[in-house]
Amino acid sequence: MASSAHERLDGRGYHRALPASLPTLAGRVLAVADVYTALREARPHRAAVEADAARRVVLEQSREGKLDAAVVRALLDAETGQAPRRGAWPKGLSDREVEVLRLVARGRTNNEIAALMGVSPKTVQHHVAHVYTKIGVESRAAAALFATEAGLLSSA
Repeated sequence: MASSAHERLDGRGYHRALPASLPTLAGRVLAVADVYTALREARPHRAAVEADAARRVVLEQSREGKLDAAVVRALLDAETGQAPRRGAWPKGLSDREVEVLRLVARGRTNNEIAALMGVSPKTVQHHVAHVYTKIGVESRAAAALFATEAGLLSSA
């Protein structure tokens, strides 16, 4: 996961230059935190950036499709002390199930999801089955439609 800190949703990150659909939620959170923290800390070549300027940079990068907009918003809400408490995910989904659903909706296979999440394909199969039961669908297309309608894919 730590290696995804410099990946960007537009596929222009490093060291892997991953495509937009590849970074996991944890990787996207780490990328946003890395950018914001780096801006706020002094570097040998520049002084620390003020909080307002750092906020503008991460917001601009989210508008450009480099950083996950929902993660940026959550970071900025938390940073300003205005973070709303997140209610439960739709249909009682867990954080892990939402992560799996997002990857399924983006067309990832169980084997790809397993590799991304560092679990076995059998574990992914179990998660997918649970998600399908909870959201009342029987196909990947229906799961993708549910994720879209529930707003789970917006930059996530």
